[in-house]
Amino acid sequence: MCDHYLHFLNLQSKGQVVTDIVDKANELSERLISAEIAEIRKRQADSDKAYAESRMIKNGLETVKCIECGEAISEGRLLAMPYAVRCLSCQQEYENG
Repeated sequence: MCDHYLHFLNLQSKGQVVTDIVDKANELSERLISAEIAEIRKRQADSDKAYAESRMIKNGLETVKCIECGEAISEGRLLAMPYAVRCLSCQQEYENG
């Protein structure tokens, strides 16, 4: 056991072990952060979908009207963009000025 400790100290003095430990810690940290970001995005998407569905149920699909042309905003658009206030055509026109 003492020989292993001396070997560890010898490697550490060369910087090899420290570098390996830092690399592994960085790799683990990146994986944990990526997993957390993925979970947050999933929760946000679930929340947006639930909001769109509740909006359609509450108002009825035909009553979710575009603020520009007054036509119904499509179900697909509301599911993709729950806070949409314009139909896709009007939104594109609005963005392109």
